[in-house]
Amino acid sequence: MDRRGIGKVSRKRFLDNAAAIMALYFSGMPAFATKLTGQLNQGWLKKDMSMVTSTTEVLAKPLSDVDQFLLQIKPSDIRDDRSIGFGLRQIRCALYGGYTTIWISLAVLDKTIVALECSQSGGNPETWARVTSALHGAWKQVPVESDDMSITIMRFVDKQQIDKALSPELGSMPHLKAADACEKSFNLLMSPLEALHVGESCYVDGQRPAGRKAMNELTAAGRDDLVRAVLRGPSPEGRTYAALALRKENKCTAEDTKVIDKLSKLDIKIWVCTGCMLSRQTFTEILNQPAVTTMPKHFHPF
Repeated sequence: MDRRGIGKVSRKRFLDNAAAIMALYFSGMPAFATKLTGQLNQGWLKKDMSMVTSTTEVLAKPLSDVDQFLLQIKPSDIRDDRSIGFGLRQIRCALYGGYTTIWISLAVLDKTIVALECSQSGGNPETWARVTSALHGAWKQVPVESDDMSITIMRFVDKQQIDKALSPELGSMPHLKAADACEKSFNLLMSPLEALHVGESCYVDGQRPAGRKAMNELTAAGRDDLVRAVLRGPSPEGRTYAALALRKENKCTAEDTKVIDKLSKLDIKIWVCTGCMLSRQTFTEILNQPAVTTMPKHFHPF
């Protein structure tokens, strides 16, 4: 017994007991057990491979009617299904496997698929690195993009059909020079598949969201032509960023003002972030708010 009346326990016995408790605790948690034993759960991997095979079969067919596509792809979860204006609709769905999730984003005009992106991601860097080779083989094609935790297998956008829906309402696209260094940011803001967040300082660490960074790059480069194209594009969040940028710099032309007035009449919800809080607001509600300033570096919304 020590001076506090507590029995002393040897270091070895303490560690042995701790190890036993941890083993018991994790025995019903395959993800942790997999990491501890160093062996992949073959049942989980088989589920991932089967999911890839069935998805490949659906994507190989002509893509047209969205209802038929969703019946065939059989998503585990429809994460979002929203109007993005002018007859266009954005859908994001998930298919859950063992170690991975397949994400499918769609842009639909009436009921016709006009844009699609298919990607696959993992939840654990260690297991993702070990299953990636098998996944590549199952897809039977080189990914369009890849990073440490995901691969993008397919992406297409029917710009002609999307322009046909938007041009009568928002006017023709302005004449554009090559986007050059701004191409990646421009494409992000113009994508009918992205669900961006409108804000200045967002998430737990108060960082600028991707859409804000992209618009800042366009304005810093003096690419007003690209900003005006985004204003007339398919992304609700992109259009909002463009309107805010043009109004802030007092660069709205008469045509820009007409476009903004038309967008103000849309009753669609746009993703807004403030700190770690996400909400949905209309274009008009966002434009009528006071200008947002950068939050303190150590801002916490809790």
